[in-house]
This record gives sequence, structure tokens and C-alpha cells, in this order.
Amino acid sequence: MLNSNYILTFGLKESENQIIKNHLDSTKCKIITTENYTDLITESYFLSIINGKKLNHNESNDLIEFYLEVDSNLSKKIILDQKPNTLSDASKATIFTSFEDLEKNIDKIIEKAYRKSKKAETNAASLRYAIRILSEIKKYPGISTNELSKKINRTSLVVQRYIEALGIAGESIEYDKNLKGWNLKNGKSLLMEDL
Repeated sequence: MLNSNYILTFGLKESENQIIKNHLDSTKCKIITTENYTDLITESYFLSIINGKKLNHNESNDLIEFYLEVDSNLSKKIILDQKPNTLSDASKATIFTSFEDLEKNIDKIIEKAYRKSKKAETNAASLRYAIRILSEIKKYPGISTNELSKKINRTSLVVQRYIEALGIAGESIEYDKNLKGWNLKNGKSLLMEDL
């Protein structure tokens, strides 16, 4: 899962990593440095800065395969290299020919990648709340807006917005006047594959 608190660098000099650290003052981000290319696959980060010249052929191929298999847009990738290559294409990375060129733009790059990761986190949280609401309505037909609000620790207005969004997504959620709460039409959920 994407983590909006970490920048991962691979193959950079200590002085280059320090320069990046110096640009993190405006965010609560931290830098993780590595010389192990598998960390680019296993670690969670919102921005990676990769010295492409430090990858051997097999390592580069492993990363290409990984980036082609997963959505390479989850995090921003910067590759320091002389020219675009298969790795930069597969990872949809931005290429800088030198660290000095990257340094000129680092503040904007960090801020943009950070904002994108925060937006992704917010979207993921919204999805979790909507699914939780749907699950609660399915388990407890007639559950009230107030009860749902307590279960997800959000206001009643927010719960109603999620219910409206679920309706737009195709869920047949109805308010039952007799039960004074929400239920699924015919007890079936589209998203939970009850059809």
C-alpha cells in the first residue's frame, strides 16, 4: 500500500540524500535510502528516486517486470540516467540526466507527489467507509443513519453522502419508514455480488 510519509532513494550518494532531506522540511516525510533494488518492490513509498546507472541488467529487468505487472502510477518515480529507457517507460518515470537537474525541481516534485499520495489515501478511506456502511446495512436491515454514524465515527450528513454515492454506484439502498432505517432492496447488494 502507498505510504505518503516516505521517499525511497536507490543508489544515491550520501550528499545527494542529504540534499533531499533538506527539502523535506515542509512535509512530515522521511527519506529511506537503500542500495538493495528489491526495496523498490517491497517497500511502501510515495516517491522514489532511482540512480538508473546503479542497476545491473537483471535488476533492471526485474523492476521492468514488476512495473508492467502492477500499476506503476501508484507512486511517482524519478530515474537519474542519460536517456529514457525500457525501465523508465515501464515505470512511467520522469528522467533527469543528472542529480543537479533534479535538485532544481525537487521541491515541486516532492510537493506534487505528496499531494497525490494524500489524495489517494483520502479516496481509499472514503471507499472503506462506503463499503463498511454497505456491509452494516446488509447485516442489519433497518439500521439508522445515527447508528451508522456511530459505527464509522462520521457525521450523519457524511453517512447520507456515502449512501447517496452507493446508490449512484448501483446499490438499491432504501429508507424503510416502518423500521426507521436503511435496507437493501430485496436484501441484495450489487457490490457484494448478491445478484
